[in-house]
Amino acid sequence: MADVVLWKRGTLEIQLSLDAEDAPALEAGLPGHDPQGETDIEVITSDHRDAGGVKVPFKVTGLQGGQQYLQLTVTDVKLNAGPRGRDVREAVGRKPIP
Repeated sequence: MADVVLWKRGTLEIQLSLDAEDAPALEAGLPGHDPQGETDIEVITSDHRDAGGVKVPFKVTGLQGGQQYLQLTVTDVKLNAGPRGRDVREAVGRKPIP
C-alpha cells in the first residue's frame, strides 16, 4: 500500500506515490504538454537496489498520455565518485585557498 503526496505550486500539481518498504519513491505524476495539448506524464521507478547505503532505481519508465515514451536501464551506480576539490582546481587553473 503506497502513500500519496500531492505537491502544488500555482497551477502545477505533482503527485508522488511512496512505498517505504520497497523504495523511497515508486511513481510520480505531473502535467505535461505534447503537440496535441495537455497530457499526463508519469515516471515509474523499479528494480531498486542498494548503492552505498542508498536505494537507487535501476529501471525508470516514462509514460506520456498513458503511452510509454522512455525506458531507462541503469547498469552501474557510483556515489561520490566525482573529482576531488584539488582535481577541479587544477583543471580550471585556480590556486587553493590558504
